[in-house]
Amino acid sequence: AVLLVARDPHWLYAHWDLSDSQLREANQASASGSLVLRIRIGAPTSEVVVEQPVHPESRNWFIHVPQAGARYLGELGYYDSARSWVQVSTSSATLTPRDELSEETWVRFETLPFEMPMAQI
Repeated sequence: AVLLVARDPHWLYAHWDLSDSQLREANQASASGSLVLRIRIGAPTSEVVVEQPVHPESRNWFIHVPQAGARYLGELGYYDSARSWVQVSTSSATLTPRDELSEETWVRFETLPFEMPMAQI
């Protein structure tokens, strides 16, 4: 399976858990010699907005995405010698945060002196 999580409004982190033999077999079957990470926006049948070849030995990748505050899905696979897409695994959806300041104002941050004892806090 592919784990896809938002790092920030425009970056996703993808991790796939394939055994060494699964990774080797997929890379050998790929026309380019490596897997490709495809990112869709919205739904599993929507258009691919990012298609990123990944290093043959990699098991994770950071992906830049165009839209903040959007729902993304990941798909790991490869193109075979006939240029047909072969899906290896998919992710659940993840949501990137909006690219603006939050309207929430109830949180308050404080800077505490380093030398202040925990009991006093």
